[in-house]
Amino acid sequence: MAILKKNLVFFCFLLVSKALAQEPEPKSKTWIAGIDALQLVDVMNYPTLKLFVEKKITPAFSIVAAGGFQLYEPYKNYDTLYIKASGFKLDLEARAYVLKMINPQRDAKSAGLFVGLQGFYRENKFTGNADYIKIGEKPNDELTTRYTEDFGVRKKVIGANITSGWQKSFRSFVFEPSIGFGIMDRKIKNNDLSFNPAIEEFDYNHGNGIPRTHDKSGTAFNLSLSFKVGYQF
Repeated sequence: MAILKKNLVFFCFLLVSKALAQEPEPKSKTWIAGIDALQLVDVMNYPTLKLFVEKKITPAFSIVAAGGFQLYEPYKNYDTLYIKASGFKLDLEARAYVLKMINPQRDAKSAGLFVGLQGFYRENKFTGNADYIKIGEKPNDELTTRYTEDFGVRKKVIGANITSGWQKSFRSFVFEPSIGFGIMDRKIKNNDLSFNPAIEEFDYNHGNGIPRTHDKSGTAFNLSLSFKVGYQF
């Protein structure tokens, strides 16, 4: 009996020692916050300081919210009218990590390939200008009178994208290139524009082809590119 008690005490001692020696499992990091670096040079829309935050609901699913405001005006081609350029962008995305869905134990530090559904809203205002001619006149004819006019532009865009990308972690830092394809509804309003669509037609819109006149309102294809850099905690 004494030997049995000694063995039992020794066995309990081993269990306690092993439990104390084991390191506690690190707490799972379910938040990521950072910046969309590519938006800083988005001259096709307007350069934006755009921040984001991501919450991992599970290892395979997350919600991403992003927003930012216009930093500077890439094209300053106005002459007779000036409206200070300003704008903002908002995104909300539901995301699924494909490799995590297939194998949840694949890699705890790297989420990998993802697909998502993103809703977005953009609004901005700026000074634009355009050339227009009388209907029926030839744009390249030397006798054609061409009018150039500065005017105000206010744009509102709402839409949705299917997104896909790759999220890679290095220590606590996250790097994420992605692309999105979708559709948008664009509403453009102009002020101080003398253009008369009954007798005139636009010949050329200045500003790298950026839509800025009311006739460009409507539904259109949308392409988005992103490169996020963040920190997980």
